[in-house]
Amino acid sequence: MPESKLKPMDLRMLRTPGVREEFNAPELERLLGGEGVDLSMTDQPEALRVRLEAGLEVLDRRILAGIKLALGRQAKLCGLAGVALGISAGAWWALTLSVATAGAVLFGLLLIYLLVLLARVRSDLKLLAGLRGRYRGRFEGCSDIPELQAAAREIYDEVRIVGGELR
Repeated sequence: MPESKLKPMDLRMLRTPGVREEFNAPELERLLGGEGVDLSMTDQPEALRVRLEAGLEVLDRRILAGIKLALGRQAKLCGLAGVALGISAGAWWALTLSVATAGAVLFGLLLIYLLVLLARVRSDLKLLAGLRGRYRGRFEGCSDIPELQAAAREIYDEVRIVGGELR
């Protein structure tokens, strides 16, 4: 089995369920293989390489879709956090002290919750950005079917770490 050609990277499962669902693609198992790439379609290394490259194209599209969704969620969360902060600050000036304190505490808790969600989305964005282009050219140095299968398995194992169980 060839030594890994992928640089070490801190891999973990995506923390935002929506982003994880957007990233997951069931066809990746078929294209990159679970236990091993199905060879019933071909016994030619070049044909297998083409199929594996198609799997990488699907993976790249899923990474970009995850990034797009995460960026949209990040923008919404920033907007909501700004609104919560504005309402909380406004409550101090417009209401009596006891009502303002209660309102500020409630909006403060909402702000903390939104910031936790924002941290998760930002973490997912960082992970997806690190995956973008990570596998490009991975099959170029593989000369035979076992090497191609090993490279595909390595990529697929990383995809399963990041996306969890594929649907």
